[in-house]
Amino acid sequence: MRRGSGSLIRRGRIWYAVVWERGRQRRRSTGETERPKAERFLRRWRAEIELGVVRPKAGKLTLGDLLDGLERDWRARGLKSARYFRWWAAPVLDWFGADCPVDRLDPRALERYVLERRRAGVPQNTYRLGVHLIVAGMALAVRQGVLPSSAHTGIKGIPEDRSRARQGFLAPEQIDRLLAALEPALADLIEFLAYSGWRASEARGLLWRDVSVETGEIRLGGGRTKERRPRVLPIAGRIGQVIERRRRERRLDLRVVFHRDGRPIGDVRKSLATACQTAGIDRIGLHDLRRSFVRMAAEAGLDQATIMAYTGHKSDEVFRRYRIVDLSSMRGAAEVLSGSRPARGRRRK
Repeated sequence: MRRGSGSLIRRGRIWYAVVWERGRQRRRSTGETERPKAERFLRRWRAEIELGVVRPKAGKLTLGDLLDGLERDWRARGLKSARYFRWWAAPVLDWFGADCPVDRLDPRALERYVLERRRAGVPQNTYRLGVHLIVAGMALAVRQGVLPSSAHTGIKGIPEDRSRARQGFLAPEQIDRLLAALEPALADLIEFLAYSGWRASEARGLLWRDVSVETGEIRLGGGRTKERRPRVLPIAGRIGQVIERRRRERRLDLRVVFHRDGRPIGDVRKSLATACQTAGIDRIGLHDLRRSFVRMAAEAGLDQATIMAYTGHKSDEVFRRYRIVDLSSMRGAAEVLSGSRPARGRRRK
């Protein structure tokens, strides 16, 4: 049954409204003894669910009510970020409690939360995204008239601290050592990420219908990329080798290109950490491979426009955050400037 659909049941003289939301049945008394009035109640309730309206379950509006309403709003608007909502919301729900009244979430309470999380060494995005959800939920409740505008005064999100952004990347020889330490199915995914510059979610969701060996290209539709723009990847070099291996392992009952024993590849953090230890390199995440691609491509002499066509970056600012210049790059530049090594694209006279 679709989200928000429902029905009426009668208990004694009172009609109860029953709706389904995200696979769960919810029941609420209409307080009405006449069916037409109960039907109006059911229609209003279904509309609230579809529109993501914030409503307290009982008494004061709580943090749990606020975040439930915001999640419904995101899902009703079709935001791709809704799939991560519960994961982002979990830390603040654990800290404050789902039953915490919203009027207790003042600027001082949020500042204390952020300070304690920083002292505990928690990654910035863990607490930053939680505070962002609280701020967005309050803004939604104010727009819907559930909270007065004064409730949102002074409460702001936390700007991203880019000085603490991840800086990890791998050199080509480190990537080869890492691939040798992984099982073949997972090694193919890692190699594809390292030499395509794609996001992990994009590679995991790659389907065989997106791959055209005849034209020698992979086409990803705009609805499946973060920047909402289609992307084309040539099937050549290391990418061509990966696709050829995956074709030999292709299963007719699966649409995805990358799988492990017939199952789509999910969380690989443990496998990746073990392989990093075996390969003798620092622990990395899947997104570090995207950063590694940008660095390798720039070192190989590819221009910025070509690299951005691979990765899908829309702005120069974001691209520069991924273009990490390390000491070896700076040493090479120093040799070029001193004349001891020719620059790329130039010949010695």
